[in-house]
Amino acid sequence: MPLHEIEDHKKKEPEPKPQQEQEDDDFEPKHKWWPLIPAIPVVLAIVLSLWPKSADIDPRKVKRDNCIKNLYTIISIKENYAKNNKLSNGEAVPPKLMKTLQNFATCPGDGIIRIREIGREPRCSRHGLVSEWEKQQKSMAVWHDITTATE
Repeated sequence: MPLHEIEDHKKKEPEPKPQQEQEDDDFEPKHKWWPLIPAIPVVLAIVLSLWPKSADIDPRKVKRDNCIKNLYTIISIKENYAKNNKLSNGEAVPPKLMKTLQNFATCPGDGIIRIREIGREPRCSRHGLVSEWEKQQKSMAVWHDITTATE
């Protein structure tokens, strides 16, 4: 093909498409994310199913858990203090330590926490000793294992 024919061939404009084909080609989405729109309800359903429900939270359990955390904190502080200061079990809690422990001697469930001597667990008048609570949790776990194993 001669050179001038090749240039003429390049200059030719494409033939116009029929009206129907032209309308189909005009439907180009303005946003590339539009195919994701159907996924929005699915994602929303998953998020809502995982969202904690306030009706499922028992305020008594929250108060008890916070009290137990305070009791654990008191135990830990007393043990560390006794170890570092070479105190033996049964000794009275020194006043300096007592001031620190008073910050944690509160029960959100309206109980009264007694700090007690070195080597003895603090006790809440409402929730008891940490060791009692741990035994109860273990027995509940064993009961749960037994009941779920028989199903």
